[in-house]
Amino acid sequence: MLAGPLVAGCSQPAGQSFTPVTAGELCVATARPAPGFWEGDDGGLQGELAQLLAARLDLDAVRVVDVALSELDSGVPDGCDVALAQLVPTDERTAVAAWSSAYLRADLGVVVAGDLDVPDVQTAQELRWGAEASSSGADVLRDALPTAAVRDYPDLDALLDAVEAAEVDTAVLDLPIALVATGDRPALRVASRFARSDQYAVEIRDADQRDALDRALRSLVPRGSWTTWSGAGSSPATPRTPTPCRPCGPEACNDP
Repeated sequence: MLAGPLVAGCSQPAGQSFTPVTAGELCVATARPAPGFWEGDDGGLQGELAQLLAARLDLDAVRVVDVALSELDSGVPDGCDVALAQLVPTDERTAVAAWSSAYLRADLGVVVAGDLDVPDVQTAQELRWGAEASSSGADVLRDALPTAAVRDYPDLDALLDAVEAAEVDTAVLDLPIALVATGDRPALRVASRFARSDQYAVEIRDADQRDALDRALRSLVPRGSWTTWSGAGSSPATPRTPTPCRPCGPEACNDP
């Protein structure tokens, strides 16, 4: 079950149709693993959203294609209609693709091993940080901690492996994913968070399809975006009390 006010809707009104690359199918590109966001092809917040969008657009099936997150910087891959991942429409991305309205804001979690703490900016600047390549977390780190060492990793598993192996001291990733992923890795914990105002949106292959896609999305998200996902639940389907965490030191962080 999704963690926001999604509702099933009727089909698109006449004149607002969506024309997919493959008739009757919504092809969705994404970057996995992304626990909480994708559980199989039809579970998790974005997995369920893909299914609901397809139904709202009068499409019979959803096909999910896995790519590296960095590939989505160049637009939606050939053969796919949209990209549903932890994507923020930056200036660079909006220059190469169309985007839907925003549907979710999620803070960033700071993942550490053991009892390491990140109490202030000075401490944060001295740590070795890791982030997933092309993620918004990597951008936030480099803006907030310009003198810190930041290393990019190709995917979530490689990033968390690096923290466990002490290749880096800390990793920054979407807080919902951090809370779920650290639950499966006892050596890791979420020590703090970056509060941010960036919001996720759907990347769209064809700008001519934007209006139809946006109407479908808005019909599922009546108020334009879900409640901020800052850790009240660890996943849409399995809420739990998150690891206690506090704002970190950089200016990008705000009090809860």
